[in-house]
Parts: sequence; C-alpha cells; structure tokens
Amino acid sequence: MRNGRKRPQMSGRKCRPAPRHFKIMTSKALCALDYDGVILDSMDRNLAAMRAACLRMGHNRLPGPRDLEALDNMVFAELARIIGVPENNHPALSELVFEELTVSTVPARIFPGMAEALTRLSERFALAIVTANEADIVEEYLKESGLRHRFTHILGGESGEDKSQKLVRLMAKMGTDPQRTVMVGDAVSDIRMGRRAGVRTVAVSWGFQSVARLTEARPDAVVERPPDLPPLLAEWF
Repeated sequence: MRNGRKRPQMSGRKCRPAPRHFKIMTSKALCALDYDGVILDSMDRNLAAMRAACLRMGHNRLPGPRDLEALDNMVFAELARIIGVPENNHPALSELVFEELTVSTVPARIFPGMAEALTRLSERFALAIVTANEADIVEEYLKESGLRHRFTHILGGESGEDKSQKLVRLMAKMGTDPQRTVMVGDAVSDIRMGRRAGVRTVAVSWGFQSVARLTEARPDAVVERPPDLPPLLAEWF
C-alpha cells in the first residue's frame, strides 16, 4: 500500500534491477506479484500507521478493515478520501503515515508458506514485484528476509505509473508478452490493472480485500493459500 511520499533521489522511471549475479531467463514465463497483502502480512501495520497519523492531524474518523474493503485503488490517498480527510491535507497526512511506519512496532511478516511458494515459483517463472509501495523499502525488507534473490525486478510507486503501465514496462524489459505473464494480487485494483495490461490474473484470499470483493474484478483464478499458487500457475504455463 503506497503512502504517497516521493523521494527526490528516485528517478521517475526507475526499475530495480536484479543483483549482478542474477541471470534473467527470458525463456521463462513472468509472474508479477503485489507486495503488501500478497507477500507481506502488513494490513495491521498499515492501518495502525494511518490511524496514528490521523490522530496527529486531529482527524478522528479512523480507518478500519471495512474501509480497505471499499477501496477501488489500494493507496493511502484513496483511503484518506474515503474517511473524509480534505484533499489539501493528503500530502501532510502521507508524510505523517511515513513517519509512523518508520517507527512502528506493529509486526509485518512474510505470510506463512509464501517463502516456500516463491522458491517453487522461481524454478519455472521469472519473478518480479509490482507494487504501490516504495521500491527501496520493499528491497530492504526482502534482503532482511532472505528473499531478494528470488526477484528480477521491483517496480515501486515512486515511478508514478499505475500497475498496468508497470506491467507493460516490465514485460518489455524481460522480453516477454502478455500471453506468458500473470499478475498476482490481493486487491481489485491489482486485478483490473493486470487485465488492462492484457495478462492473466490471480487473486489471493489472504490479503487486504475479501474474495467476494475480488471476484467483482473477474480474476482468472482465486487461490486460498500460498502453497496453491505454484501448481495453479504450472497448469497455465
């Protein structure tokens, strides 16, 4: 989930490359995954940061899981709009959210079974992250978790692109096409952006939005657990 904060040193077209030793295998199909809610169990952490930021601004309508369920675009600015924060206060709120996330003690962990699922997926697919979060934050956590080497690229929210644009750019970089690409997400916006880019889409049941909400976006499949993801995609590619 993107906090809206942009860092001046980040290029508007930046795409995190693979580590130098990582050989990109363009003959593999491409699996792009969202980060928050698919790989990282971060909903409680994000909500706690948003609530604390709202209270610091004197805004007492605090967000909850139902507000996340209602989002059409899983970013903090959209959440702020839903809970009635005036638009002119969104930049200041985003800064406060970032501060709260920086000092947060609310745990955010890799979903159980996801590390093993990524290991299995990496045998057949080139893996990449397409997220609204900031790429450097994602990269740091993945390094700490020992998972960075699984991914060829991390495309974050600092580019200013929507996820369909990131997917198109990623496919061009990887030398693949929509017929050999899948987007895995936990929000209706992930599924819609994948469909807009012309790729297959998979919704996961363990993220920020419910299966009932996700099916509104018409994903090609829904998976209930991380271990279910590799065998499903193996049938497709």
